[in-house]
Amino acid sequence: MSNGVEYTRPLFRIVIPRMPYPNVFSHIAMPPIGILHIATAVKLDGRWDVEVIDEMNWRHGTPRHRLALDSIADHRDLQKRRPAQAVGFYGSLTATVPRLFQLAKFYKNLGLPTVAGGAHVDALPEEALGEGIGIVVHGEGELTVVDILRAFSRKKKLSDVRGISFVNEDGNISRTEDRKPVCDLNELPIPMLETMVEIRRSISIIPFERTRGCNFNCEFCIVHDRFGPSRAASPKRVASEIEQRVDEGYRTFFCVDDNFTQGRDSTIELCKMIQDIQKRKKCRLEFTVQVRSSVGRDRELMTALRAAGVNILAIGLESPISEELEGMSKHQTPEQIERDVRNLRNHGFMIHGMFIFGYPLEDTVAAARLTLRERADKYIDFIRRTAIDTIQVMKPVPVPGSRLAQRLKEQGRILPLKLVGWDKYDGSYLTFLPDAGTSAAELQKQATRILQRFYNPFNFLRFPILVFTTPVDILRLGIQRTKEFAKDPAGHTQAAVKGGVERFAAMREGFSEASREIARQWRGTIFRTIGSVIFSNAIKLGKHAQYLKTLSRLQAGPKKEGN
Repeated sequence: MSNGVEYTRPLFRIVIPRMPYPNVFSHIAMPPIGILHIATAVKLDGRWDVEVIDEMNWRHGTPRHRLALDSIADHRDLQKRRPAQAVGFYGSLTATVPRLFQLAKFYKNLGLPTVAGGAHVDALPEEALGEGIGIVVHGEGELTVVDILRAFSRKKKLSDVRGISFVNEDGNISRTEDRKPVCDLNELPIPMLETMVEIRRSISIIPFERTRGCNFNCEFCIVHDRFGPSRAASPKRVASEIEQRVDEGYRTFFCVDDNFTQGRDSTIELCKMIQDIQKRKKCRLEFTVQVRSSVGRDRELMTALRAAGVNILAIGLESPISEELEGMSKHQTPEQIERDVRNLRNHGFMIHGMFIFGYPLEDTVAAARLTLRERADKYIDFIRRTAIDTIQVMKPVPVPGSRLAQRLKEQGRILPLKLVGWDKYDGSYLTFLPDAGTSAAELQKQATRILQRFYNPFNFLRFPILVFTTPVDILRLGIQRTKEFAKDPAGHTQAAVKGGVERFAAMREGFSEASREIARQWRGTIFRTIGSVIFSNAIKLGKHAQYLKTLSRLQAGPKKEGN
């Protein structure tokens, strides 16, 4: 039995390996949408039963003392109580690959077929096929995995399955013809959440997608190279999925698209449909989406997003240094980004800014001559000026398959895997030699300093200040916003949505927005306070102090004789 369902057919288990170190994502109960799509495709095919085990949200029941002695005791227990006949693995997150390979070897030693897909194994199939994986899936996996399972049932030959790599009978690696991406995303069924089993915490945020691929081609990213230009499901298809989730009782959503607003007109159409759902269902929904900052130049689009319940924008701001943005192929300037962010904040959005610190530049680039502390100060000043609500500061990650990884490899700058393993490829650690004359350990420290300045443990002292200032600020901001609404209702979301500029309506909307701004201050203080705890624990458990010594040792190189 699993979740009250008895499996009567062969069981295909899909495992999402856990992260090696705790981070902010360890606290969010949200499964990868791609895995849910694959599990749903298998379930609807009807030949195999399927279950998803998310190790980051798994109630396995294995005692801790056993896990301390045997890190895969939980899977030993799982296989005893509910044997799988084939096992698949989520191989998109490079930092989880060591755990993936450990589990793959365990299941392979039991004689089970093992399958893996995702960005990392897609880029390095030879590695995966030598580490316990029997079949690597390339590209999108819904149709491919169903064909693989049919091959296991002897309904199809592996060599006839498109989009895979495997070791043939001669011991050589065979790669079949590539499978074309799904052209019509409307054909995809709504993912079945019930395929997830033994979850420890209820799913708190529902992931969904409306596009695949990306029209931009940043050097550090692999989305465009793997999936090509953006393809989109119709607004009607996406709205129907959201409405189904609302009927299931969910109210909080996250769009996994790298750029939610690709296809401006269809985005506005979808927002109107979502607004209609909320009216009909008499509920309020909350959305977090990823966008480019350029949304801040489009008043109609901003208004549509806010009306639909989009409250948080996650934006890849990357850097406030123009030379770094050019090196990343971002096609934006710091000044432009700063104006965009201010417009978005003024429109009521909470901003989660995502940055990359220490991007590798050419020696001739002027910014490369700045000290690391000076570069970090530019980030700190930019974050302060734009009043971003939450931040994420990562080191550049040479993700396998990216143009950045290829460039650094050709330059001989990627640190050896035997000393700096895949578990360090989560953005928290520097995994390559920085620009000439730059200290690797200092780069790691300065990136940490930016986060420490933002997620300061003394943020909690703002709470008593807010208690005294909140009543005065609501009155002051309420009067100010009321005047603004009366002069320019179209420039303010709620007034534009509800229409009319009568004095009472303007006052109502003015004080409502003032209340939201004050609530934002409280929310931001809560996020920063909690973030300081999470960040401190991550630094401690991730053994960052020891890693600084490793970086210093690696950059110094072998000691010369006589030293």
